[in-house]
Amino acid sequence: MERALRLRKNEEFKRVYRRGVPAYNRDFKIIGYRNGTHANRYGFSLSKKFGKAHERNKMKRRLREIVRTHQDAFPGGYDFVILPRESAKAHDFQTLTRSFLHCLAQWNKRIRQKGEKKTHDSHHKNGTDKKRETVERGKA
Repeated sequence: MERALRLRKNEEFKRVYRRGVPAYNRDFKIIGYRNGTHANRYGFSLSKKFGKAHERNKMKRRLREIVRTHQDAFPGGYDFVILPRESAKAHDFQTLTRSFLHCLAQWNKRIRQKGEKKTHDSHHKNGTDKKRETVERGKA
């Protein structure tokens, strides 16, 4: 994966953690946050709790390959932080890929729901604001 497509700085990771939309399954947690560009960037976070260095490196190599081969499954313009859980270590590459794509599908579903909710809320909010203005004019 190209270096330009990676999250590298701590502040970039923190921004995604704070403001991003998470999705979970038993093997992964994916957090995505809109980055204002058309390109996606990816970061992988594995703590020492996950395992020894060779286990963490092996998982990161596998995840980079999954992301590289499934670029079309990701919506454009997001920063993603991918956190594998300890249970992911036990899976072979195919099972890991299926589980990852399942988690990504859950994330896409949450983003769509959030977008629909925002649209619905903005229509509702605008109607409420008009009512308040009418009431305030009547009082004044």
